Amino acid sequence: MELAFDLDDPRLARVAWSRIGEPGDRDAGHLVRAVGPEQALRWLVAQRPRQLDLWEQSGQRERPDSREQSEPRDQSEVWVQSGFGEESGPREQSGVSEQSGSRERSGPLEPASSAPAGPTPDPSAGLTMAAKPGGGGLERARARWLPRLEGLDPGRELRAIEALGGGLLLPDDPGWPVGLNDLEDAAPFCLWVRSEAGLLDALGGCLTRAVAVVGMRACTAYGETVTAQIAADLVAHGVTVVSGGAFGVDAAAHRAALAAGGLTVSVMAGGVDRFYPAGNERLLGAVAAQGAVISELPPGAAPRRERFLQRNRLIAAITAVTVVTESGWRSGAHRTARDAAGLMRPVAAVPGPVTAASSAGCHKLIREGVATLVTNADEVLELAGPLGLVGQPEPETDWGVLDGMTASDRQIFDALPRSRGATPTAVVLAGGLSTAETMACLSRLERDGRAVYDNGLWRRRTRVTVAAKSGSQSDA
Repeated sequence: MELAFDLDDPRLARVAWSRIGEPGDRDAGHLVRAVGPEQALRWLVAQRPRQLDLWEQSGQRERPDSREQSEPRDQSEVWVQSGFGEESGPREQSGVSEQSGSRERSGPLEPASSAPAGPTPDPSAGLTMAAKPGGGGLERARARWLPRLEGLDPGRELRAIEALGGGLLLPDDPGWPVGLNDLEDAAPFCLWVRSEAGLLDALGGCLTRAVAVVGMRACTAYGETVTAQIAADLVAHGVTVVSGGAFGVDAAAHRAALAAGGLTVSVMAGGVDRFYPAGNERLLGAVAAQGAVISELPPGAAPRRERFLQRNRLIAAITAVTVVTESGWRSGAHRTARDAAGLMRPVAAVPGPVTAASSAGCHKLIREGVATLVTNADEVLELAGPLGLVGQPEPETDWGVLDGMTASDRQIFDALPRSRGATPTAVVLAGGLSTAETMACLSRLERDGRAVYDNGLWRRRTRVTVAAKSGSQSDA
């Protein structure tokens, strides 16, 4: 099958995978992460050569050699052939090893840039795809992907986004939101960004300090008021407000952020060329003008129920905290909250009247321990940490006096007098440890500059300063 674009272009290959795979397709994500988007795409194209198309068109139900080609050698794994007639070896010799859910390239698989010339090789030589419950492994995944090769044209997608004044972000681009990397195999292949504010290259920076504000579509006046207040206060603290652009809570969060002159980002469940819902077209246009509208799906992709649910994982991943301001018993906001909790992101929920069905979902999240009860933006920011940063290292600080000590060392350190010295026997009695343990602790404390031994007496070293990295100590 011939495609009208360069399969070795990583940018075009990622665009192609954003059309081939559905959002959250872990099989596609694993394949691309293991061998690269170009090699994964060349392998997929090679799975359906022109000869197979002609055989199917002839009306025959099965090729003579179809059983040999289609049946995996093992019920739990599919070994992909090398393309040169050699079959990959045992698991320990394969190009991808599976440990703790991650795949590590270690064997015969070469990068796309070093693929040999000549007959089309199998770019996933040595790749092992384990069958997943409900997923079917590589064989079933291939059957899902192959039909979408027909008419595939990444160049057309790029021209469409450029015509809208938007652009494309790849994982290696400086504007890529680093929080998305926590999704691992479920991470998007690329991001389609529509921003008149020029946030394409700055998107990742804007989202290092971001909070998701989500909730029900049919929100009450109470929910709208609480949402607007929290969103406005968040942007006043320099926080980017992220939501999904839907009616109700999402719209209230976007409007409040825009009115306060802050940044807001809307994550779409379809292509960014069609704002959805249509009733929020003007609002989403304002979001694109002042902030950004983003999606993992290419232009022209229609929003669907499953895509809305998968979209929620992106909202959870790119923000420091997810706050649910109002939610009924069943709401897509629950999915966002649980996705955030699964990524070890803090989740917050605003309580409402105990008699209100519109707050039953928030109460459920709080009761189950998924969410922390909050009532204002300051409490939300407390959950985000001192700086509310996503994907940024904590600032380096000097250690405290007790940092780096064992529990026994701290116990003996607390027992030491500050001024007058104490005999070893007195320290043993005050510290509550055995003589041997006490002397070992005193030896370590003296070595680390935390204790002083003078004329047979032990005391603390006063005003100890411990540097964070070097571990050096000094008397002030």
